Amino acid sequence: MKAAANLSDTLILEVKHLSGNQENITLSVEGLPDNVSYEFSNATGIPTFSTIFIVSAKHAAPGAYSINIVVTTASGKKNNFPCNLTLEESFDCASIVAGYFSGSSDCSFSSSFNIYKNGGVVDGLTIDGIDGNALGASIDCNTNEITIHEQTVIDGPGWKSVYTGKGKFTPPSILTLSVKRERYQNETLLETKNCTYTVTK
Repeated sequence: MKAAANLSDTLILEVKHLSGNQENITLSVEGLPDNVSYEFSNATGIPTFSTIFIVSAKHAAPGAYSINIVVTTASGKKNNFPCNLTLEESFDCASIVAGYFSGSSDCSFSSSFNIYKNGGVVDGLTIDGIDGNALGASIDCNTNEITIHEQTVIDGPGWKSVYTGKGKFTPPSILTLSVKRERYQNETLLETKNCTYTVTK
């Protein structure tokens, strides 16, 4: 089985009853490397049945790994079925998003900004131009969802703005982004504004 080191892959398995008592079984996996998770579409059942084995990697180290698919019967008997898992180098999805975007916004702020890869952060982005500021963000390479994590911009003595946001990049060029700004004076919240951007590059 092969998967990118920053994505998901699936394998259809057929669980067959070959001999002995036919009873309910449970599927699990042992030996997965760090930052790799799994799930089965049907993790329990009475054979014969089919299931989808889903492996998801998030910042995992590329390489070849030996894992075991474990079948545990209702009576407690376990059988291990070895499986080879290969994690390949994943593409750089942050670089795919990078570019100059323009479009529309439901706020008075500029609806044009640059997005570029933040080389110091895995899957990191910088969105430059939202309300005149450069905001750090990250992208989930599995879902293309963008998150602006909470960050504070100092507007002047005693003034600050706190930003958060969520968005979605639709390849090759469409981005929707919702940004929340809370403006404070001397730690007192004076204004909350939510802006939605629909832009293309």
